[in-house]
Amino acid sequence: MTVHARPAMAILAALLTALSAAARTDAATPRYSLTVEPARIVVSAGQAGTPQIVKVSNTGSGPLHVDVVRTAFTQQRDGHLVFAKDAPFSASEWIQAEPAAFDLPPGAHEQVRVTIDVPPFADPGEHQVALIFRVPAARDTGGFAVSGGIGSIVLVGVPGIVTHSVAIRTLQAPLVADSGKVRLKLKIRNSGSVRRDYIRPHRLVAIIDGKRVPFPDFTVLRNSTREVETEWTDPPLFCVCTARVTTDDGHGNPVTVTARVFIFPFRVVGGILIAAVGLGLLFWTLRRRAKERTEARFELARQEGYLQARSELDGPT
Repeated sequence: MTVHARPAMAILAALLTALSAAARTDAATPRYSLTVEPARIVVSAGQAGTPQIVKVSNTGSGPLHVDVVRTAFTQQRDGHLVFAKDAPFSASEWIQAEPAAFDLPPGAHEQVRVTIDVPPFADPGEHQVALIFRVPAARDTGGFAVSGGIGSIVLVGVPGIVTHSVAIRTLQAPLVADSGKVRLKLKIRNSGSVRRDYIRPHRLVAIIDGKRVPFPDFTVLRNSTREVETEWTDPPLFCVCTARVTTDDGHGNPVTVTARVFIFPFRVVGGILIAAVGLGLLFWTLRRRAKERTEARFELARQEGYLQARSELDGPT
């Protein structure tokens, strides 16, 4: 029996290892996971007749039913999109997606064909629509409704005379900063009829103390305002610095905004002052105690001398 026990134990150990690995793999794969490529489609003016392809993939562990929804949107200052049917510059009625609904098993892909029909006399410039690939609500084992969706933005150019107009409204920096990271906040307005991309290698950069501090990649859609932030991570301990950001107004004319910041190591200097005051108080206390001890010894010696002299004058009784 001992001869057969070892192989049995080895088989059991192998099975447990395989089950454990399978459990880890299953736990690492979410049940609901949908990806879309590309996240943004830009259709140049005059190219609307060319169909576009969006690849939708089910990267989760469960089957999904997907509905394709078209919706207009506006861009918020922080870059987030707000979906609204009555948003301006909408191309939601120009877009057709096929298939408009489909099922995706785990690991499967679907290619959605997007066709665009620009109506006559449409305003020149870019119009926008979001394709939302939505998974309808389904109840999980806990009885909760679970739904979700992911989108792809479509920007459609309409031929004609377009306008380019960009203005940097403000560059904000703290008036006074301690040593450490310094946050810069930029507000930029696009009043033109086409988007403006500030994506590497065309990022906006703040020049401060001779250093380049880049802003993150971002896009300003037509007739939108964006606010973006960056951090100057290695400022000097002391500086009266001017930050400068330059772009063009859409016609090749430079537009520059500045912000001044006074950097002073308040915490370091404060710590040094506190330490100096503490040392001064300690030295004063020690000196005072030494003086008191000296005065006490002198007083004691004086008293002893007085008593001795008194006893000598009084003589023996």
